Amino acid sequence: MKIYEVEGKVKEEILNEFLTENNIEEKDILFVATEENGGLFKGKKVKLNIVKKEDIANYIKEFFDNIAALMNLEIKTNVEIEEDIFKVSIDSTDNSILIGKDGRILKALQIILKQAIVKTCDFNIKVNLDIGNYKEKKLKHLEVLTRRLANEVIKTKVDVKMDSMNSYERRYVHNIIGEYTMLTTKSEGEEPNRYVVIKYKED
Repeated sequence: MKIYEVEGKVKEEILNEFLTENNIEEKDILFVATEENGGLFKGKKVKLNIVKKEDIANYIKEFFDNIAALMNLEIKTNVEIEEDIFKVSIDSTDNSILIGKDGRILKALQIILKQAIVKTCDFNIKVNLDIGNYKEKKLKHLEVLTRRLANEVIKTKVDVKMDSMNSYERRYVHNIIGEYTMLTTKSEGEEPNRYVVIKYKED
């Protein structure tokens, strides 16, 4: 993965110059700007470290090509970029071994992938990895469960404590319950065992 380093006096000028030379738009890159003191008789200068999003996407595909070779699997990798989040979906000849029990291997792979990217380009990249639509299916199941529990709380007016879940899943539940005017939610407990309580709003 190539990291471009450009310097100049004005950030906007050197950034636009880089974009013009490479025939790309700002949405196609990530960059970090640092300002350095030029010394007693020199003005300050700006340094930009730039990486193309396309290069990061290709690096991700190579990452899983290497895993495929090591594990003797066939892996198809698709990378989509939405609001600087790299959404990686992969499908293989044995998804279960890559997902692991309760998605533990999938979670570990996402952490390792992100660390590998950061080590290579020194950018804090946001990565969301899914394998065989595991996360998507899990969220659909969570939505069905949440709405069923929501209806029970409305009917009985008795609070319900859900099983522990990660921060993303808790936020997902909060958003769903937010659609119900008669209900509210609260996260309780300590990590990694925090959970959501669905509560009936008292009059």
